[in-house]
Amino acid sequence: PRPSTKSLPPMPFLVRRSERIESGEEACFVTVLSVGRSAPVVYSAELLDLDPTCAPSSLAVRIRHADGEDIILSAVAPGETVRTADGRFSMTGMFGAAAFVDGNLVRATLIGGTEFMANGRMLKLDAPFVTAVIRDVYDDRLVLDRALPEEASGAFLLADRGAVRSVYRAGVVNGDTVGISPSPWIGRGRVGAVDVPGRTIIDGRNIFPLVYIFDIEKNF
Repeated sequence: PRPSTKSLPPMPFLVRRSERIESGEEACFVTVLSVGRSAPVVYSAELLDLDPTCAPSSLAVRIRHADGEDIILSAVAPGETVRTADGRFSMTGMFGAAAFVDGNLVRATLIGGTEFMANGRMLKLDAPFVTAVIRDVYDDRLVLDRALPEEASGAFLLADRGAVRSVYRAGVVNGDTVGISPSPWIGRGRVGAVDVPGRTIIDGRNIFPLVYIFDIEKNF
């Protein structure tokens, strides 16, 4: 695959199955990239054994690097439970990460879930996601149908529009208005379809820009 920056060369690697897989079964793999000009940042990466009750698509990885050690748990679908065989790490969600420095837990991250346990320390959330409908789209902000908490600043926003999902970093949150980066504008949009009852214009490429919600009488 070629990096997004065209000045960089393609990254030569091949992904292949190590065991025979039957039709309809799931296959998962983990990629760990270590980027540096001199000494490697990542020292080692290994898969951890999981509890046999975990879904086949669940994964647990230990990564040792220059700053310490990370334990990462991953699941494909929300609500799945991932648990290491030794019981030290578990998660109900889609992604959990625990960062250790000198053996001490310094940071825990949970995405798309409600519980993440690392070495007896528990992180809990009331709900896996905060959802809202996008009412207006601007170059640098979104206006939603509900207010977001101020602590949402710095979080990731997933804008879902059917077959395409864009990820933005939330900036300043002011009630129902949240600053975003990068901008939703990538080139020019083309009107591919107009859903009058649904009050939406859909870009012809179904990629950019976002689906717009507008006032029919005001815009026509």
